[in-house]
Amino acid sequence: VKRLYERLGTQRPIVTVNFGVGGDAAKSVSEDYERRLVEALINEGALVILDKGFGTDEEARTDRLTRALEGTYGVREVQSDELGALAAEELKDVQLLVHHGGIATFGSLVQGSSVYIGYDSMGQHLAAALKVPVIVVFAGSETDWFHVLWTPYTDSRVEKVLYGTRDKMLIAQATDEAEQKTVKQVLSHYRRLVRRGKGSPPGEMLRWWH
Repeated sequence: VKRLYERLGTQRPIVTVNFGVGGDAAKSVSEDYERRLVEALINEGALVILDKGFGTDEEARTDRLTRALEGTYGVREVQSDELGALAAEELKDVQLLVHHGGIATFGSLVQGSSVYIGYDSMGQHLAAALKVPVIVVFAGSETDWFHVLWTPYTDSRVEKVLYGTRDKMLIAQATDEAEQKTVKQVLSHYRRLVRRGKGSPPGEMLRWWH
């Protein structure tokens, strides 16, 4: 991972993304939302490192996203043990790097990234523990205050987007407008975090009510 980041350089922000939900599909928004978000991040000039996920369902979901973007964007899928072998010349046109491997390697990728984006799952807590700025989408929460309990405690930035509690989720997911709004909210947080740089000053540890 260190060699990969040395070859990537610092010309563009690197965003690590994981759409895993630990088997709880109610925590996700939709595949259309995920594709739109990745496209939007690429169009913002970011290199997106997307974790392929764990298990056949998550891997198949990532495969569908990858197929939808191939041909339009520079997409490359790599195994963990291939990361260090990628040459700078191979990486210059890559806009979406799909990582297929273990959590330890993905954690290293997260640690070197500018921002982590994902749902309410293991990934947000991993990124927060590594003090990487986090944007987390809470979808299908049990209650309106669920996000307060499960926001990571960290001295880095945590920005949240709320997509609706479980009783409201079907209404929210039925509208294209709601998904587009969620993408815009995530992008708004992303732009501010990239402008600020990694980390946050003391006294701004938690931003629970955003």
